[in-house]
Amino acid sequence: DDKIELNNKINKTLEEMAQAIFKEWFVDFKFPGYEKVKFVNSELGRIPEGWKREMLGNVLTLEYGESLTSINRQKGNIPVYGSSGLIGCHNKKLVNGPGIIIGRAGIPGSIHWSQTDFFCVDSTFYVKTDISKYFLFFLLKRQNLKSLISGSAVPGINRNMIYSLKIVLPQLNIID
Repeated sequence: DDKIELNNKINKTLEEMAQAIFKEWFVDFKFPGYEKVKFVNSELGRIPEGWKREMLGNVLTLEYGESLTSINRQKGNIPVYGSSGLIGCHNKKLVNGPGIIIGRAGIPGSIHWSQTDFFCVDSTFYVKTDISKYFLFFLLKRQNLKSLISGSAVPGINRNMIYSLKIVLPQLNIID
């Protein structure tokens, strides 16, 4: 129990450090070499020259998870994610890791990370992209996805609403 608690504290500290670095580089624009970069005006404020104003839907696709009830899970070591996070394990993957899971229903707008291959259930989306998933994970964490929730009987989030969010996209060499 002490070892688990220590590992959880270490993980929390490392995530806080990653969040701080992300903010410094991609929000405050203090990335390596920023002193030599010209800044230009955009509809999202002043941004480094060469960075793009982009719709989130142009850099990622949200795919639906699949139905997998706890009764239908087979014993295995593949993590299974729901909108609340890790909910069990299974013997089959749906997605090659690492990857990002977004709550679609239940706890819409929640964002989770899997370092390994994983299975996500139908209350979630998983992210497909050609750019760094690490970058997108921290970018998504900074978006107010919960403000996009709709529906009163069964609150949910529509992927087209997520696609319409405007972001600042750095040059790929900075992301990498």
